[in-house]
Amino acid sequence: TMVIFLAPLLALASAWGVNRQTSFITEARENLPFHETRMFDSLAEGPRTEYLAQMDIIHTDGQHGLCSLDQFSTIKDSRPCLELATQEFVGAATPLVLILGDSHGRDMFQTLGYAFTDANLVMLHQSSCAPAGYSPWATRNCFPDLQDELPAVLADVQPDLVVLAAHWPLTSIAPTQQTLDILSKWGGAIAIIGPAPEFESSTVSILQGLGVSYADLTPDVRLPARFAFDVFAARDALADMAKDDDIYVYDRLSVLCNPDGCLAFVPDRDLALMNWDNQHLTPAGMQFLAADMQTNQELLDLMSAKRP
Repeated sequence: TMVIFLAPLLALASAWGVNRQTSFITEARENLPFHETRMFDSLAEGPRTEYLAQMDIIHTDGQHGLCSLDQFSTIKDSRPCLELATQEFVGAATPLVLILGDSHGRDMFQTLGYAFTDANLVMLHQSSCAPAGYSPWATRNCFPDLQDELPAVLADVQPDLVVLAAHWPLTSIAPTQQTLDILSKWGGAIAIIGPAPEFESSTVSILQGLGVSYADLTPDVRLPARFAFDVFAARDALADMAKDDDIYVYDRLSVLCNPDGCLAFVPDRDLALMNWDNQHLTPAGMQFLAADMQTNQELLDLMSAKRP
């Protein structure tokens, strides 16, 4: 009888002990130095996964509008891909836009799609390359046959507007003049999307370095404008060059940064990162930029005009 009486008490004591131990372990874990790092890292995990999933869908073979020299090596080799990417837009009532650029350009391919849902977008992409024929380092040739093949691409695609979009390192600005010269002879509408923040380290690392705990983070936090290169100088040099050709430049940098720093999070969103690494927009960041584009009259005019 005594055993029967004590059994529930022993079970209760055991359960209390397990719960107390679990609570103690949880509290100890939260006080570990790495707990804050894990919490900060978690900010980027979802956006990174979503971003990479979108890249898998877009791919590089023209099925979803994007052709990449990462796959085809030369512009000449990519022309069948561009033909495939363009064929569904033949005879469309809305403008056809050809985007040339790197991974930032690919982000703008998506962002313009969010902003102008009726636009027909096709992109010629090459990683780490502004849309110009140059060599940023010894083993890298960017858009190697651009001077010979871009006129043929323009004849094949017949865009209403050409958009140049990239991360725009300073070494890419002068070579881009040759691209503008080709486009000037073509005679159609041209727009440039300027550079965006490219930080020295990831957004998450910079946030941790601010000395603010994860629990105290707020969406209005700004990051210091410590960039991997002089993005402001690149923006200004690009604008000066475009001005000579009367080409509109959309200033991404001014949308994302002000004298107090750069947006870490998308405004009015609960800790939704603007960039998932040190430079690439999250899908939420793209939608934020798209909303700004929708209020930009120069872009609205360019994106809605059919070539005569």
